[in-house]
Amino acid sequence: MKKAPQLKKKYIVGIREVHVSSREVWANSPEDAKEIAGEDLDTEVMLEFSHVLDSDTWTVEEVDEPGELCETSGILGTPCNKDNCNSGCL
Repeated sequence: MKKAPQLKKKYIVGIREVHVSSREVWANSPEDAKEIAGEDLDTEVMLEFSHVLDSDTWTVEEVDEPGELCETSGILGTPCNKDNCNSGCL
């Protein structure tokens, strides 16, 4: 008996990341420098990745897009390259 296809859906996952924006400003004090840097986005001299937030802060959105049944694996999902199928339509 042939196994029923595994139904997979497509999702867009919004992963929350933290970046550090380094800003160069002229100011009278550290507090003044923070205020100026926060108001003037054109002062950015570098933007670097810091870390990824925990997965419980991420968002997941289902994409309504039909898949194609892979003849090799029997999996319904992303259309596979049937000429070179390695059951990669997961």
